[in-house]
Amino acid sequence: MGMTVFAKTRKRHLVEMLHAHGLSISYDRVLEVSAQLGDAAVSKYVEDATVLLRKQQCELRTMASDSSERHDDLGAETPTAGC
Repeated sequence: MGMTVFAKTRKRHLVEMLHAHGLSISYDRVLEVSAQLGDAAVSKYVEDATVLLRKQQCELRTMASDSSERHDDLGAETPTAGC
């Protein structure tokens, strides 16, 4: 119940009140579980190669620009800008 209340309200007080009455896990545990779920989701996306993390995007851009013969002497933005 704590996860649902936190997801809907983001109110620590409500989660702690539920926990005090034995109806929920603690707020700290809610944060731990939330972080673990986020980490697991990112790991799954990376494992399935369905999304690229910013670092991976930059590495691919760097490899592409290194292998490219095209040079822009007009000062245009490079493929690795923003990495």
